Amino acid sequence: MLRFIKEHIIKIIFLAIVLLFWGFFVYSFEKYAARGTKLHEKTSFTDQETKILWSELGLDYIDLDISKAYYNIYSHRLFVVSEGFDNIDAEIEYLKQFNEDVHIGDMVKNENKTDDDKRNNIQEILGIRYNTDIDNENKSIVCITYEENGKYYLRFYKSGAAMIEADEDFTYIKSGIKTYEKTTFTDQEKKNLWSELGLEYIDLDISKAYYRSSQNRVEKLFVISEGFDSIDAELEYLKQFKGNENVCQGQENHKIYNISYNTFIDHSNLLIECTTYKENGKYYLKFIKSEAEHSGNNTILYEMFGIDDSGKQ
Repeated sequence: MLRFIKEHIIKIIFLAIVLLFWGFFVYSFEKYAARGTKLHEKTSFTDQETKILWSELGLDYIDLDISKAYYNIYSHRLFVVSEGFDNIDAEIEYLKQFNEDVHIGDMVKNENKTDDDKRNNIQEILGIRYNTDIDNENKSIVCITYEENGKYYLRFYKSGAAMIEADEDFTYIKSGIKTYEKTTFTDQEKKNLWSELGLEYIDLDISKAYYRSSQNRVEKLFVISEGFDSIDAELEYLKQFKGNENVCQGQENHKIYNISYNTFIDHSNLLIECTTYKENGKYYLKFIKSEAEHSGNNTILYEMFGIDDSGKQ
């Protein structure tokens, strides 16, 4: 009898341990899942935090106050809500001063709404120009407009917003990107920059160049040409060089295609892209090169931007 009781006690203890372990696993999994989906809200922002959020969305040219933002540091989901407008037309009018093709899309269908969208009559805003160095394909950023308490708000959603740093409660924001900028160049420095891009034949002044590094050491070099009077003037300049006969403006209204890059600099040409943008009545060519520090041209890192290989300046 005692032996029978003893055997059952052992089984009960074993079963209790298994149930305890399983319960702990389920509890931990639920906590982990909740941690990855819960959004923390912030409603007050310094000027610097406002700039960082717009920059994270690839909208550096935006000069709007932010009414609120939501973020999750584990899933990197970011929502940024603009200040209020009187109507949708006012929103479009504001955006059109930067983006000629901005327009209202269809109503957002229920199956395409995010979990926090409990409102009706949500419409997507299409044709916004996002800086391609932040989001090359523009696939991770979505803008909608909605009405609340008589005001209309632009809400931008970005998945994979990993270039900002914040605590879990989203009480502070700082940029995860270091930028080193230069606006004056010697003739030799200009040659070095055009050479780094595989464009030795270019003889343009450079209005600005900057080097950007992020937490995961994905570096990019940006070189911005002197100003042109129009996009046609930019294309005419590029087409005069052999190999550039088919240079054209893309349908996206900002990318420039078919530029001939020297292949010994970048065999696939996949690391270099060119866009055009308008600022203060002038058009500028912006060349972007990823992983510029891997080219072996130490002039850019050490001499031109004044930084060492640890990213310090």
